[in-house]
Amino acid sequence: LTTAKYTVTRCLEEFGELTKRALSKKTNPILSMILKPFVIGEYDQAPLKQVAQELFGNRELFASTQTPHVAVTSCKVNSGDPSLVVFTSYPRNYVNFDKRVQDVEDSFQSLVDPFCSDNVSITDAAMATMATDPIFRPYELQSSLFQERANGDPSVVALNEGKSLWPDRKSDFFLSIGTGKTSATPEAKQSWQIAKHHLFLENQGSFCRIDPRFSQSFMVDQLDAFNQVKKETQKFLVTSKEIINTANQLLSNLFYFKVEEEEEEFSVRGMILARITLPVDLFEKVIDGSFDVKIVDSENQDVEASLTIDYLNLKRENFQIPVKSRTELPSCRPLLITIHCDISVGETKNGSHISGSPFKIFDKSSNMSQRSMPETNASQEPTKTTTSV
Repeated sequence: LTTAKYTVTRCLEEFGELTKRALSKKTNPILSMILKPFVIGEYDQAPLKQVAQELFGNRELFASTQTPHVAVTSCKVNSGDPSLVVFTSYPRNYVNFDKRVQDVEDSFQSLVDPFCSDNVSITDAAMATMATDPIFRPYELQSSLFQERANGDPSVVALNEGKSLWPDRKSDFFLSIGTGKTSATPEAKQSWQIAKHHLFLENQGSFCRIDPRFSQSFMVDQLDAFNQVKKETQKFLVTSKEIINTANQLLSNLFYFKVEEEEEEFSVRGMILARITLPVDLFEKVIDGSFDVKIVDSENQDVEASLTIDYLNLKRENFQIPVKSRTELPSCRPLLITIHCDISVGETKNGSHISGSPFKIFDKSSNMSQRSMPETNASQEPTKTTTSV
């Protein structure tokens, strides 16, 4: 649906009717019972494919979009153990999952099948990822059989896709969206928990998981429950702390820090810049002083420093806030600088860090390096790296 540029509102308006059509024809119950070991599926795939073709036509997935990057997963189930397949709308590097992620959860599928999705249509990719056992039988594509298996959500896949696309970049914010759970849902090890742990180990930015809570479990083909699912999800979104945390982090990621020249040892000077021209109400909040800088040493101890954040002459266009910090420490001890944003949604408290933060500085004699946004003209919007799950 992302490749077709469907809005959330349009998805909600059309989903109910499209699902009724897609699940309109059950397979013969007697035949299904007899052939169950051979995975015939509870529903005929023909109505589902017709709906998919009406939505996407014969457009190729690879040529459908450049940004955002879109990927969906399925499993090749021809024979033996299922192998994970990633269908992408972008050129893909066929690399194995990061070994450190594998070490956290050895049972997770570690190798990605080198299936090429260059000539796969959006319809075929959608059918492969929607062939959920036992609702549908495996989908045949290019002499291979594909079926969506219960291997957790694709957070680890998304994490590694991001690392293969942008090997020299680190994640600012990782958002994982679940399909919902009840209070009785077991808290087993999930793919998103593995991804979160890996991001923590690498100090790669914030992670948020949004997973609506339902009053009961719903079956995939329980069409009469659609309005109830929608109502309970809307209630969750209004009261969820995860939604507030996500909104606040996205607000913080509108800003990033660009390091300029270092005048002397353990000093840093640069600009807090904005990715977009800020709306008036958001700009007014910035004027009141909305950023805080924290400096710690390699042992996570607070470091006293002279700090200047200049909010004077601030403009919505060509947004720039000069920052200068200096401290005195013995040479070769790195400092970790974090810039927090206090702009928040409503009356909530934010305090999450901006893009490119935290980053390290060293004294000049130790070849100072820092983690920040790439060199960018302050008047231009920087490259965005967003992973969507």
